Amino acid sequence: DTPLLRMLFVDTIQVDGDSEFKAPFKRLEELIGEQGKDFVASLYKIWGGESKGISTTLLQRMNAKHAVVFRQGGKMTIMTEHEDEIRYSSRYDFGMLYPKRIQVAITSAGKPVQKIQSEAWIEHDDRRFYYGIQLAPPGRKLKKDYYNLWQGFSVEPKKGDWSLYRQHLGLLVKGVPDHLDYVISWLADCVQNPGTQAGVALSFKGRMGVGKSTAAKWFGALFGAHFMHLDSEHRLLGSFNAHLHHAIVILADEAVWAAGKQGLGALKRMITEDTLSIEPKGLDVIEVDNMIHMIVCSNEDWFVPRHFDERRFAIFEVSDKHQEDHEFFGAVKKQLFQEGGLAALLYDLLEWKLTRNLRRFPDTEESERQKTHTMSAKHEWWYEQLISGAPWLDAQELP
Repeated sequence: DTPLLRMLFVDTIQVDGDSEFKAPFKRLEELIGEQGKDFVASLYKIWGGESKGISTTLLQRMNAKHAVVFRQGGKMTIMTEHEDEIRYSSRYDFGMLYPKRIQVAITSAGKPVQKIQSEAWIEHDDRRFYYGIQLAPPGRKLKKDYYNLWQGFSVEPKKGDWSLYRQHLGLLVKGVPDHLDYVISWLADCVQNPGTQAGVALSFKGRMGVGKSTAAKWFGALFGAHFMHLDSEHRLLGSFNAHLHHAIVILADEAVWAAGKQGLGALKRMITEDTLSIEPKGLDVIEVDNMIHMIVCSNEDWFVPRHFDERRFAIFEVSDKHQEDHEFFGAVKKQLFQEGGLAALLYDLLEWKLTRNLRRFPDTEESERQKTHTMSAKHEWWYEQLISGAPWLDAQELP
């Protein structure tokens, strides 16, 4: 290897990227044949061709964890995959993660060329790159060159026994067969059509320890990172809600909707609207497809806005038959997570025939009670007069 040979062979090429830089080496390999493959590879590495930035090994290692993403609003950001979590950072912050200087090439004079590792990767032609980020479960078409947030179900469907969990679901509706059929149909629709929101939130009211939230969490276990358990109104409806971007199933646990009309309006839109506004911290707001299937659980007297014409909340009262029954719930958990019950549940939900219109949910006693709790003062007065049944005989002027 001499600077003169390198100048004649490499430096005379107008290099716009790795593909053009590699071209003469590929041609040389073709001319020499298989026996010269190792020689050409070593020549390519010596002359800084290996990545024109970083080594192939380092490139692959960084590509496995990071990607450059062109987000809505025209801004570039760095995406990092950490276990089942997605994080975003600016170019500057990403540089703080990889501040070390590395050798990226050798000059014709044989001197090493160095760059900060993060910059070398960002500027590399073969760095992982996406034009955007999308949640595209089955039934949703992934846009070209977009990163898909969908990770699939947590288990493979397989025939088996989940009879104890079915009993558990029966508790959520006090054993009423038609109500249980509705709940299972809702769960099946969620599994079969994860990319389309149901338009109705399952809502369960019951005492503490009756298993309502537990049932929801165990169903949510099918969705892995796409299930979110939120126990505050702020995390559900507040700003900086990037965690909702990959959500399919949300458990709003013990939430009380006391945020006024604005908060209630946001809740309703989340249940029925086709799009969802996502605001990552430090980045612009983006509009994404809304695929949220919501389950609400509470022990409060009033926990969902159920107006007379409201069709967004299917409300059920939970039986206290197994309240604090750790033996029963322990058996359900064991069947689901140790004996293949979760895979069996997924199998049967995928096979469930979707014949019900989920927006025509059962009217229950608890649903009627939620209506009275949602009434305005005027409507509540009229309702009390009608319930009391006292005759109006004195012709007094009505308020």
